[in-house]
Amino acid sequence: MKINKDNTAKIRIDTSDLVTNGDFATDTDWSEGTGWDIGVTHAGKANCDGSQTGSSNLRQTGVVISPVGKTYKIKYTISNYSAGTIRIGLGAYIWATIQSANKTYTEELTVVDADSTDNIYIQANVDFVGSIDNIEVVDITNAITPKLQKGLILDMPLAEPYTEANDTITKDRTPQGNDGTVSGATIKYDGLVDTVGGVAYINQDKAYGTWEFDVNKHDNANVYIHFISDDSSLSNGYRLGLRATENIQLDVITNGTFDKTLFAATSYISADTDYRIKITRNLANHFTTYIKGGVFGWDDWTEVVESTGANPTTTNDDDYTTSTNFIVQAVTNVGNKISNLKINGKRHSLNKATVSTGTFTTTAGAYDFDTATDERITLPYSSEIAMGSDTQDFTISMWIQRDDLAGAWRTLFDTRDDNNDGWEFLLQSAFNGGLSIRIGTSDIDASNLAIADNEWHHIVGVVDRSDTASLYVDGVEVSYTKQTSTSGITLSTSIDPVIGARAYATSEAFDGQISNLKVWNRVLSASDISYLYSKEVNKY
Repeated sequence: MKINKDNTAKIRIDTSDLVTNGDFATDTDWSEGTGWDIGVTHAGKANCDGSQTGSSNLRQTGVVISPVGKTYKIKYTISNYSAGTIRIGLGAYIWATIQSANKTYTEELTVVDADSTDNIYIQANVDFVGSIDNIEVVDITNAITPKLQKGLILDMPLAEPYTEANDTITKDRTPQGNDGTVSGATIKYDGLVDTVGGVAYINQDKAYGTWEFDVNKHDNANVYIHFISDDSSLSNGYRLGLRATENIQLDVITNGTFDKTLFAATSYISADTDYRIKITRNLANHFTTYIKGGVFGWDDWTEVVESTGANPTTTNDDDYTTSTNFIVQAVTNVGNKISNLKINGKRHSLNKATVSTGTFTTTAGAYDFDTATDERITLPYSSEIAMGSDTQDFTISMWIQRDDLAGAWRTLFDTRDDNNDGWEFLLQSAFNGGLSIRIGTSDIDASNLAIADNEWHHIVGVVDRSDTASLYVDGVEVSYTKQTSTSGITLSTSIDPVIGARAYATSEAFDGQISNLKVWNRVLSASDISYLYSKEVNKY
């Protein structure tokens, strides 16, 4: 999570670069048309020498550009230019602007027609001579609009992987950075846990690129990850097996049965231990498998060392070049967890997986708090978060799933000290699933809300310091049992803000999960809140 000291929001979109090897560090992942060449002689660039007799493409497959209405940001650099023109194409030839000069270019493209291909093109015309480097393509369809970026001073995104722990403290090592500490709270990732074994799947059509996921295999369990599959019935494709014998193996499945093993490695996956697995497949149809976690640590990827076969595979295994699903198959035992899936760098939610056999529980990415042990996240003091000025408006937004509401109050976010200076966002069992925002000693309350049902809900508090506060649940303003004035109340405090518990005491701690916490130093309108809810609801 990030607190921005200068009131300038630093938005983290829940997407990643869709391009593999966009810096052309290796001669892989791209199909080179006439005149194109990738190699160390070009200092990690893709070079076009002008020998083409017509338009010539440098092409990468396996990047789905769809559906209609999706918007993508493209960034790339042209250098060594001497002649001709070049342009970038997505999907079924959705073209960016033609360029003809050395420069770094950024452009946004929106899909306007039905798309049938999964390509990224770099197209040189017949005369082009020059190089291209650092190409990025990012899906920004669900990015927070510039309007909602304004005044965003605290942003806690979905929990990311790679955590370390000592006796009492777990630090979140997200690439976005974290200015707080997690004291006992468990980081839950978007994922699946099998409770009766079986098969669950999501739709995904990547057959080339990179697959990454977290895994925790229960004792004596066999778990198979069909990362390339032609349907949900496990008929044809490639699977990574995590065996009860602690082995890893990469298999080919044909007509629903085991066909051949491309490699096997012994004594890699210990039971009840967190790991992250990465599998790559390049355009030459070579597979490579890597691992993090356990005895391998979390800092660097370790290439799996095979005991039979080869990793990376040395044969061009091209039995299956298309895919429709990513499938989790738990064969024996229960309690196996697969989570935080990314394909070609883009997050894919397992929270919405289709269960075809057996029983699985799901979770969204979140921080899980337990009342009994007073779990909390403590942030460093920030005058921006304190909202000390008696004229400073603000808005707080988060997603919650509550497990228990025993007790009168359950704190979600708190800046108040023992003199009741500060502000607080909290739940009330006394009002049958009520929601409150407390400004100093003034309360704005709503009761009998549908948030006491163990389901995910989006809750928002809006504080207008010239009037009063407003509360929203799932994008809609609620009815109030109490709505006092917030005018003229000074909230100045020097206490560290706390998520999930009271800031100055060990009581009223929240029991459940909190995700996607945001704070703005301004009032968000009803239409802003409705829009924010619609953009985030599919994650839960």
